[in-house]
Amino acid sequence: MVNGTDGTFMNYGLYSDTNHETPFKGTTGTAVAADGTAQTTTVYGLIPKGQAMTVGAYTDTVTATVTF
Repeated sequence: MVNGTDGTFMNYGLYSDTNHETPFKGTTGTAVAADGTAQTTTVYGLIPKGQAMTVGAYTDTVTATVTF
């Protein structure tokens, strides 16, 4: 993530479990029902402590590509 004011970066990780033990690697090859209903994949974020950050709004974009 990056601070929009001063460009400071904040490290974070994406995980597939609430305990933040399994890094999220996407769902490549995962079969889902092609029935027209919404399909949900939950991803959890964790910002490690101990980072020297400045005050501000931090943003990032996570992109998902769906191929069918």
